[in-house]
Amino acid sequence: LSTSTCQLGSHMVAAGNKGAFEKRFGETRHLMDTYVTRERKGVGGWRVEGENKVWQEWVLFIEWESWEQHFNFIKTEGFKEYGKILRLLNGHESKHAKMI
Repeated sequence: LSTSTCQLGSHMVAAGNKGAFEKRFGETRHLMDTYVTRERKGVGGWRVEGENKVWQEWVLFIEWESWEQHFNFIKTEGFKEYGKILRLLNGHESKHAKMI
């Protein structure tokens, strides 16, 4: 039985930064995808519900070999560039689930 770790990332993007966030993600996602060794690379989309929000939530799913692989990506030169996307956020939360 093969197991892996799925990262569920919640990115709170300020309404004024939506376009910049999409552009930055598009330009740098290859840095994350290159590091991910599982078949399911990073995929995401906008969570849409409610009215009059001052932010929008971008939900990101990534299948890592393990939590440690995700943690080690944060230490890479690639993440230093990819991680600049965090400047466009009002908040970020990352959770992990074991895929069975």
